[in-house]
Parts: sequence; structure tokens; C-alpha cells
Amino acid sequence: KCEKYKEWNRLSNIEKDLPIEFVRCHRAYIVNIASVRSIQPKSLVMINNEIVPIGDHYLKQVIMWKRVTPTS
Repeated sequence: KCEKYKEWNRLSNIEKDLPIEFVRCHRAYIVNIASVRSIQPKSLVMINNEIVPIGDHYLKQVIMWKRVTPTS
């Protein structure tokens, strides 16, 4: 199940409090890795088929996540 939350706080502050299952992929997005269906060159496809962009600044972090996460 994909859920959206709106928070009036800096994502960098929220990111610090989240468990390791969450990854920052864009300046405006943090996603739960369990909700990612597939990784495209510049975006993530979520299990609800929404497309979440991967920012250039966060691409390295997403690639590292992909390497250490077992595939289903």
C-alpha cells in the first residue's frame, strides 16, 4: 500500500528520523524502498504505478540502495 504524507518540515530533518528502509531520491521525495516496483534511469516506479523522479544529486544514493537491496 502506498501512502502519501504532507509534512511542513525540511525533508532533511524528517530523513534523519526515518528507518533505513526509506531513501531520499529527490529534493521533494523520500520513498519506502518496499514500495518501489522498479528503477528506471531517471525515476522510480512505485507499486501503485506512480512515477517518482530521481534527482541528479540523489542518483548515487539510489544506485547504492539498489546494489545492497535483494531483488524479489
